[in-house]
Amino acid sequence: EANPEAYLKCLIVKETVGLQRTHFLCGDFLEYLRNSPPHFDAVFASGVLYHMVEPVELIALLSNITTRLYLWTHYYDAKLLSADQKLASMFVGNRQSEYAGFQHQLFRYEYWGSFGAAEFCGGSRPHAHWMTREDILRCLQHFGFTGIHTNFEAPDHPDGPAFAIVAGKKGETSDDLLE
Repeated sequence: EANPEAYLKCLIVKETVGLQRTHFLCGDFLEYLRNSPPHFDAVFASGVLYHMVEPVELIALLSNITTRLYLWTHYYDAKLLSADQKLASMFVGNRQSEYAGFQHQLFRYEYWGSFGAAEFCGGSRPHAHWMTREDILRCLQHFGFTGIHTNFEAPDHPDGPAFAIVAGKKGETSDDLLE
C-alpha cells in the first residue's frame, strides 16, 4: 500500500480479523515487483491499475509472480465518460504505447488539484494512465493469463466505468480461482 493512512487501515483489519498468513507492505510496490520478489499463490489488486502511470508494466510484473490474479479497476470508455463532464475533463490526451511487445493505447488522467491533498487516495504521481476494457483483457492474455472471468460490471460507476477480473495461468480456469 502506497498510502500511509490506507496502510494503517490494512493493519487494523489484519489485527481485528486475525489474518495470520497476510503480510502488508508500505511503499512503491512497482519497485518491489521489479526486484524479483517471491512467488505468490494469488495477487489481489483492487483499485490499483487505474492509478498507474504504466499499467501494462504492472500487469507484466504481476504475471511473473503469480498464476492467480484478481483485479478491480476503472477503464477508459469515451462514450461512457462523455456523460459526465467533470470526469471527462480529467482526461487530457492519449498516446499509443508498447511494453514488452504489447501494443496498447493509454489515456492520461490528471488528478489536478487533489494530488497531495490530505484526503487524496490516488496514485503516487500527479497523473495516471487508464486503459480501455478491451486492452486490459488483451494485456492479461499477452502476459499469459488465459482463464479470464469478468464480473461486477459497473459502466455507470460515479468515478468512471469499472469491472472486476479473475484471471489464471497454466491451465487454471476462472472456476478454480473462484473456489
